[in-house]
Amino acid sequence: MSQKKRKKKFVLLLHLFLFHRIYVLRGIGVPESNILMLLNRHPRIFLYNPVQLKEIAEEVKGMRINWK
Repeated sequence: MSQKKRKKKFVLLLHLFLFHRIYVLRGIGVPESNILMLLNRHPRIFLYNPVQLKEIAEEVKGMRINWK
């Protein structure tokens, strides 16, 4: 496999990986501006399993923290 094909495959997998986690956060009601801030400041958050990410976000939401 050529380097160009590997690079395309890596970018596609990364895109799908991030898209699923962003979809989870948007489904819970996290504003897009907050998601972008998380991507910029705390990218390791997106390494969590989507189920764990949802549980953590629900816990924060239960603390009645204003997302906006």
